Amino acid sequence: ERGGSIAVINSTNATISSNSVSSSAAARDGGSIYCSYCDNVTVRDSKFNGTYSPWGNGAAIYIDGNATVDNCSFDAFDALNDNAGIFVYNGNVTIANSTFDGIYSIWVNVTATAYITANNMTSDVPNKNMTYLGHEDYDIITNPFPYSVWNDGTIYLKGNKFDNII
Repeated sequence: ERGGSIAVINSTNATISSNSVSSSAAARDGGSIYCSYCDNVTVRDSKFNGTYSPWGNGAAIYIDGNATVDNCSFDAFDALNDNAGIFVYNGNVTIANSTFDGIYSIWVNVTATAYITANNMTSDVPNKNMTYLGHEDYDIITNPFPYSVWNDGTIYLKGNKFDNII
């Protein structure tokens, strides 16, 4: 149900490295990786392609805890509740040196802090102009706006390339 390929629960000092995940899905959260109540978890040097969470959050990775995602690539991802490749639910998370091909790259929840550094977030529908939002209300299902990062929590941005609004 959670973590289509890997579930890291109540874990400290775990490293997931040099993996290639393709066509992975979880019914609820974390189409590839579900990290809950975790501390000092690192995901690095990995590729995620075709990851889905049809009834939850985080098409590729769902994080509830303190984690680092470094030097990863994300292509063809989709999640029902947030559309995001990475959903940061809670904790302090660093996302660095990674590439995202598609809109809705990262969602940071109100209870989370994310340090987003030197990432490349591209899409086939680039839009950096806030006037694009117009006067319509945002709704993830019926009226989503293309974004690179959705922030409800606290974010620190440094040296990123974005094709869509933050």
